[in-house]
Amino acid sequence: MSVRVLTAGFLVCDIIAAGLSKIAEPGELVWVEKGIDMYIGGHPANVSIDLVKIGYDPSRILVVGVVGYDVFGDFIEKTLKSYNLNVNLYRVKEAGTTKNIVLVVKGEDRRFHVDLGASWYMKPEMITRSIADWKPKLLYLACGIIGEADEKLPDILNEARRQGAVTFVDLAPPYGKDWDFIIDSLEYIDIFHCNLAELKHITREEKLRNAVKKMLGYGVKVLAITLGGEGAYIAKDDTLIYQPAFKIEAIDPTGAGDAFSAGMIFKLIELLGEEISGETIEKLNVDDLQEILLWGQAAGASACLAPGTTTSVSRENIEKLIVAQKNRIISEQRIEKI
Repeated sequence: MSVRVLTAGFLVCDIIAAGLSKIAEPGELVWVEKGIDMYIGGHPANVSIDLVKIGYDPSRILVVGVVGYDVFGDFIEKTLKSYNLNVNLYRVKEAGTTKNIVLVVKGEDRRFHVDLGASWYMKPEMITRSIADWKPKLLYLACGIIGEADEKLPDILNEARRQGAVTFVDLAPPYGKDWDFIIDSLEYIDIFHCNLAELKHITREEKLRNAVKKMLGYGVKVLAITLGGEGAYIAKDDTLIYQPAFKIEAIDPTGAGDAFSAGMIFKLIELLGEEISGETIEKLNVDDLQEILLWGQAAGASACLAPGTTTSVSRENIEKLIVAQKNRIISEQRIEKI
């Protein structure tokens, strides 16, 4: 696997309190029995670390992002380098490193409280220079809160395509703009991952089929839609595949979406290797899409087995889940034309 992967976008320090019995009322104290810990976060960091933990060579990955001159930026840099990843971090004086306080109540979805921070100061050239120097076969880009780089997203993606890279895009709830800011970039995106709520926000369509058709019509080649504990979809051309979720006892779902993306990327590289390109993405068949979705789901499920965004992601955990539950998932899978 000598494919090169460049991940870029917002980098975050996640401060997580998981396993809470409840959210404190004003003036009330709630004990956090599982402790409060700090983890590296942000899609590019999580996807890169997950890829390494699944088995991809870290020397083939470059992480590009913006941090502040603070202990949180130092923590992000130290953590990424501890996985032997290539790191290109820009330090800015205008703001501290982006931080996220995550509260996870048992049986409820996560609550995020984000300090926008240094991510807002990402410039397009920070990414395009790395594309020119690194010449990746796949660019994974996380957008929505990366300031000027969001505004120039079509140019960045077009340049990556021009250099021969497959483009894979995730986004956060956008800051200072509507969800549909991404629409002008969709024609340059080979693979797009979002959840169902994000898909509806972008397309302004309530019906899944209509939303999927619209996204593919804008130019996305492969669309992956995650539904949390209800499973996931993958769509390409006129085919839509649904798979139910892996059954697990979720401890902390933070980072599950990033692990899903990492699982997809790993399986794509395994299937296509050095032949990975926009043209080979277009040739993926139903069997390929089924395997890519299964691996994405298993990786996402593995991320939920312990607190932290990447803690429990591993090749072993993913393969255990697939061996134990693949037959059920495939038997309940639905493949339909759209």
